[in-house]
Amino acid sequence: MSVSRILIVLVLLLAAGCTRQGPAGDLDTYIDKLSRVLDQPVPDITQVAIPRLPDARNLRVDFHHETINILQFLEIRDCELGHLVAERNSVLGKVAVPSQRLVYEINLLRTGDACLKVLGKDHSKLAGKLKRELEDTRRDLPRYIWQATLGSPEFRQFWHYGAAPLPAGFGSDDAVITALRRLDGDAGRWLSGDYEVDSDRLEQTLDVIRGGDAGLQLRAWETLGQKLDTATAILDARLARRPLCFKGMHPRSADIFGTVVQEMFIGRVQPWTAKLNRHYYQLFPEIRNLERTLAPGEPAAYSAWRKARDASLAQAIASIVRHVNSLQPLLTQCNLIPATR
Repeated sequence: MSVSRILIVLVLLLAAGCTRQGPAGDLDTYIDKLSRVLDQPVPDITQVAIPRLPDARNLRVDFHHETINILQFLEIRDCELGHLVAERNSVLGKVAVPSQRLVYEINLLRTGDACLKVLGKDHSKLAGKLKRELEDTRRDLPRYIWQATLGSPEFRQFWHYGAAPLPAGFGSDDAVITALRRLDGDAGRWLSGDYEVDSDRLEQTLDVIRGGDAGLQLRAWETLGQKLDTATAILDARLARRPLCFKGMHPRSADIFGTVVQEMFIGRVQPWTAKLNRHYYQLFPEIRNLERTLAPGEPAAYSAWRKARDASLAQAIASIVRHVNSLQPLLTQCNLIPATR
């Protein structure tokens, strides 16, 4: 192979190695091409990132009301609650995960009233303690449910996002949406006094939610919002500096600008944005429904994060409209309004 051919191959390999991949790469390429064709430097824009879920220790809910011990269990062995107390006081019961602690507390409420009748006047002291325990559990039930669901390791994984490249598409939300609706329905029943609970069903529901990609969506919206705002700043700065086209004058750069918008924004960025938008409007209403149901048990740290998350998401979503509005004047100047898909 000649030296010239070797050089050509090396150049092609280097170019291929530098090719930007995926949606974030398309957005970066779009920004660079806008900057060159409009002769406008890429601005350094500082934007507020979508916040990460607070650390688990800041979302932990503590419960301080008294519980019935194993000696007292001996006095109430004739009612169904006895089995629950024995289970709760076992070694495994003392280290139960929040979802299993929730199952115990709901079953305590389900069996507690019947047990009070069994105790009667012969065990008035224990009956009084059990009555207080049931009152405390009803009061704390929203926090038990919140800790076992939105505060669980499964939901932490649901919101997790790493540094892997953003995908060109997103998987189906159907299973996760069904699981969120089921969890919301169960939580609503428990809070309204229906204390039937299925431990296996709860664990299976949480396991499905664990596999969701809400965190990946947050990172996708953050990336889209920041990069589109950068592209918008380039457009606005050029428009403020001087027109791209004058009356009776249509420079070659105008056609290149039209091609960039057509091929990069309409051809590549918009289709991915449409997928992301559809994914968002399928999943996030279900998340917010559950959060509203469980709001009475929500820790302050989660409340602050939820509000900041939604405000940042709203800004990122609005970046699409801002960008389209900034494209219009330059496209109109040069009679380049493209056909939309």
